[in-house]
Amino acid sequence: MTTIAAARTANLTWIGGDSAVTIDETIVLQDSPKVFLAGGVAWGCCGVTAWEHGLKNLDAEWSGGRTTFKLFVEQCLTPKLVELIQTIPEDVRFECAAVFGARGSLFYVEGDALPWAIHGSYHAIGYGAEVALGVLHVTDRVGYGAERRILSALKAAAEHTDGTRAPFHSVFA
Repeated sequence: MTTIAAARTANLTWIGGDSAVTIDETIVLQDSPKVFLAGGVAWGCCGVTAWEHGLKNLDAEWSGGRTTFKLFVEQCLTPKLVELIQTIPEDVRFECAAVFGARGSLFYVEGDALPWAIHGSYHAIGYGAEVALGVLHVTDRVGYGAERRILSALKAAAEHTDGTRAPFHSVFA
């Protein structure tokens, strides 16, 4: 089981995740973080291992410059995500989801591989998402920084759900 929390500022996108993985009915800790940087983009993913591996190895590089991140997502990432999801067996595609972003942009994608922009300043996915969203909302109101907000959200999800476990990892782009 996985919990991913994301928060953005005007110039950065922070994404954090826990280390819990479910194998059959057993929850174990994963060594490899479910949040990572790939191609200049911060990612946090839930779902099957092939999805995570595919996201980590997408052949798409965003360096900023003259191209907006939204345009990069539409023209470059979306076709690659559609191609990737076709490699995942149909019966488990619904388990695949990711939050990703860079430079203050935040997007969400699930098993249909069609990303959509998050217009608020935060988002959460996975097993502890409801708890994480509540904490992200409150910490936004009290003015916590983005990294502190996502780590607070993950700690609360670990305390109030049985499928979220430390250690937590975070990245930003």
